[in-house]
Amino acid sequence: MQAFFLRLDPDTRASRFMAAMNDRTIAAYAAQAMTAPGLVVGVFVDGTLRALGELRPYGLGRTDARTGEVALTVERGFRRLGSKPYQGIDLST
Repeated sequence: MQAFFLRLDPDTRASRFMAAMNDRTIAAYAAQAMTAPGLVVGVFVDGTLRALGELRPYGLGRTDARTGEVALTVERGFRRLGSKPYQGIDLST
């Protein structure tokens, strides 16, 4: 997951995190992302993570499932391709 976030261009990083993020901050986020409460779904193309969906409980420290926020991030170059290029992809949770 860290490699995925580090590959994101500055505009995509800012769009995903609502702020400019440097490599160090991205690495820290990625380190905790798999253990944080919520659900993470990755889309792998040829074995490489190219898109990520995150569903997290809404609010600091909340773990209930009644409210949440979702973040969808798709690497530039893999957007708006329709479904045909994604036939045979690995969708992993």
